[in-house]
Amino acid sequence: MQERFNSKKDTYNTQNTISGYVIGDEYTASSKDFEEAKKKAEEIMKTATSENFAAKAKEFSKDPGSAQNGGSLGDEVDLTKLVPEFSEAVKKAEKGKIVGPVKTQFGYHIIYVQDKNANNPNLAKVSHILILPSISQETKNALIKRLDDVKAELDSKKVTWEQVETQGRYNFSVKEKFKTLTKNDSIPGIGKNDTALMDKLFASKTGEILTQQEEFGYFLLGKTGEVAFKEATFADVKERIDDFFDNITPEELYNLALSCGFEEVDIEEGDMEEDDVNRRIDEVGDLPYYRKISEDHSKLLAS
Repeated sequence: MQERFNSKKDTYNTQNTISGYVIGDEYTASSKDFEEAKKKAEEIMKTATSENFAAKAKEFSKDPGSAQNGGSLGDEVDLTKLVPEFSEAVKKAEKGKIVGPVKTQFGYHIIYVQDKNANNPNLAKVSHILILPSISQETKNALIKRLDDVKAELDSKKVTWEQVETQGRYNFSVKEKFKTLTKNDSIPGIGKNDTALMDKLFASKTGEILTQQEEFGYFLLGKTGEVAFKEATFADVKERIDDFFDNITPEELYNLALSCGFEEVDIEEGDMEEDDVNRRIDEVGDLPYYRKISEDHSKLLAS
């Protein structure tokens, strides 16, 4: 068993992990940002015609799937598969007309209804120009201030991480609690393995609050606990396994062994002496320290 331990020693080591929280949010366009997008869409629509629509779509549209095709959504699009606001605007518009700007969750659309299916009101040939709201620095600063205010509350002990996580007044889209984060993991809520940030988080003091500004959002991170790396010894592992098997029930052992791929054989009472059973189990490396024989158990698990 010493040999087996040596070959898999790294798997028995206690890894360096931390627990903590990530609180934050992605930048999202404000109503003011949407108003600016609407103004831009209205300016484009003033000069949009059926003749220049494709060119304007290539120049202004932010829809990556259609912009380079002159805004075209294909020969015929199923309106039931589009957002309701867009579909309703197409259904209400006359063939050949340009309508809008139409607001959806994505931004503002200028829609050119090129043709309609006479037999199916849900089918039409449509092109569009999508104007996305630009997230202003003012909008970003508003989120940063909200989170910096939360940081001040945490620093002054007015609130705890648990309260920020659970209370509705802290309405942030990212509220992540982690328990066993390693340096090789992605950062919860941020979704990437940032080596520099991870090193900074691991090196921080328990209770210290870090701020992280990303291109897409702003976040607070804090470490609440840490488990240090510990290299396993054979004695440590043997003790852990012995403790496990000292407390396992025959039924639990039976199910464990089956899950390890053992075969089930029937043993009649008196067929094998206890020494034979122990020797048989010794031959099975997956349960190296099991030495208990249940007198009332009629099953032996053998490899």
